[in-house]
Amino acid sequence: MAAAAAPLFESPTTGRYKATVSACYHYTRDSGRQLRRAADLAPDETLQRFFAELADDEREHYLLADADLAAFGVRVSGHVPPAIIAFADWWYAVPRERYFQFVGATFVLENLADRLRERTAAALAALGLGPERSRFVRTHLADDEEHGRRVAEICEAYLATAESDIVAGAETAARFWSDGVRDFLTEE
Repeated sequence: MAAAAAPLFESPTTGRYKATVSACYHYTRDSGRQLRRAADLAPDETLQRFFAELADDEREHYLLADADLAAFGVRVSGHVPPAIIAFADWWYAVPRERYFQFVGATFVLENLADRLRERTAAALAALGLGPERSRFVRTHLADDEEHGRRVAEICEAYLATAESDIVAGAETAARFWSDGVRDFLTEE
């Protein structure tokens, strides 16, 4: 995953940044509903509460991406990267008996910010992007720290009984995320 994101950080450009934010708009536009599905299918109250809270937190993040692009005087691209469509299709197809794939996928996605925090801050600084053009990224860097910690605790609690599905979900999310980065890097 880190290798796929390397161009975002090694040679950041405003074009790459805007393409990234536009793709993130499409990714997060439906994330509240996706997370609500995981809450609705949850096999217990702990998971139901976690995914419901996450759905509430993520529900309107796409609006931050839209506002960031508007600050550049541009609109969100109408092109939805294929990996984002494929990820959504996968999420909605996960059956109840494979529920813990949601947990594994969420672990990967909510821990990206922690892995990319320093490089992201350096790229924003190199591009001279203040908060008015980077609300989406800055919000995720802050929120995902707590989300990542919580989903890691959930993984640890359920690993003994659901390891194969947690790992399968994590691998799937990593693949889609890496494919998505390649998709939107070609759009700049």
